[in-house]
Amino acid sequence: MLIGVTQLISWAVMPFATNLSVIYASRIFGGFAGGGTLSIVPLFVSEISEDRIRGTLGTMLAISCNVGILLGFIISHYVNCWAVTYLALLMCVVYSLGCCFLPESPQYLFVKKKKETTMGDFKEIFEMLSSG
Repeated sequence: MLIGVTQLISWAVMPFATNLSVIYASRIFGGFAGGGTLSIVPLFVSEISEDRIRGTLGTMLAISCNVGILLGFIISHYVNCWAVTYLALLMCVVYSLGCCFLPESPQYLFVKKKKETTMGDFKEIFEMLSSG
C-alpha cells in the first residue's frame, strides 16, 4: 500500500508543477514506487502461489507492465496531457484502495508468530486454488 501512496503522491504533484525540477522530482519519486512494485510483487506472488502456477503468475507482472505502457502511449496519443495525468492519478487511487483488501502473506504471518492464522490462510489459499 505504501508503494501505491508513493505513486499517488508522484502523480498528484504533476498538475501543480511550476517548473521542470518539480516534474523531475515527481518522476524520480514515481520511479521509486515503480522499483518497489517490481521487487515486492514477485515476492508476494511467490509466497501465496502454488508451485504449478508460480511461473505463470510471475510472468503476468512483466506482461501487465508492458501492456500498461502500450496503453499509456495509445491513450496519450488521443487525449491531452492533463487527462492522462488525472487518469494515472485515478489508477493510483484504485491501486491503493485495492491493496487494502489483500491478505497478509502466510510468510509474514508466520514470522509475526501468528502460526494459527498462518495455517488457516494456507488452507484457505490451497482450497481456493484447488477449486479453480
